[in-house]
Amino acid sequence: MRISGPLDDSQLQSAAAEVVSLLATGNFAILADRFGYALARGRDKASAIEADLAVCLAEIGSRRLVGMDPSSAPLVKHFRQNPSRMHASVECVAETQSGGRILVELVVTGSGAERHIGLEQMSVMP
Repeated sequence: MRISGPLDDSQLQSAAAEVVSLLATGNFAILADRFGYALARGRDKASAIEADLAVCLAEIGSRRLVGMDPSSAPLVKHFRQNPSRMHASVECVAETQSGGRILVELVVTGSGAERHIGLEQMSVMP
């Protein structure tokens, strides 16, 4: 998703909440179209998101996400200018119906005014 203007933490946190909402409702095609997926590795992005989420859910014995963990606000980290063109990362925790937690990570990349926030990865939290 393209980001214009200064990087505002609340804007990045809202993007993270949108990603978790799309994951929880199974809207993988919309999610892939809006945010992409860094770990698609040549796979169809929507299918890759769905498959990787299924692996995380299976690992913790859960069937679905229910949304953001209300006890944990998305964490935004800003980076100094660097060759990778990474500006920020956003980490948020999604809850599953069985009480498990999945870490959802987004990154902001680009140069100048042309910046994008995208889904980086999902992983099971201990």
